[in-house]
Amino acid sequence: MPPEAGQETDDLSLKVNLAVAHYHLGLPFKRIESFQQLVGMPLPDATQWELVEQVADGVYAPYEYLKRLGAQQPLVYQDDTGARILSLIKENQAEPAPARKGMYTTVLRLEGEHAICLYRATGGH
Repeated sequence: MPPEAGQETDDLSLKVNLAVAHYHLGLPFKRIESFQQLVGMPLPDATQWELVEQVADGVYAPYEYLKRLGAQQPLVYQDDTGARILSLIKENQAEPAPARKGMYTTVLRLEGEHAICLYRATGGH
């Protein structure tokens, strides 16, 4: 390949579309893998995870900035709900069991000079 082609093998739009399909549309990576195989463009679930992780790495700094900016807003709405995080379910079944087993999803809507919506799924420790 010519040097101007670059070293990147997966376009950013693919990575973002995978993240949206998985986290917004709720499609499991295995289901996306099955569809990709069906259309003749294999994309293993482990590869999808790595690509989506790159998206997360790229938005971490802006997310942290939005948290700080959101903390300055005068009005906060919060919603917590249960979540199923498979790696934590497995961890919770280990011996000895961890001290904290809870898994939850939190959404914050922060309003004021700026309107900011933050989402986070966490659990365990």
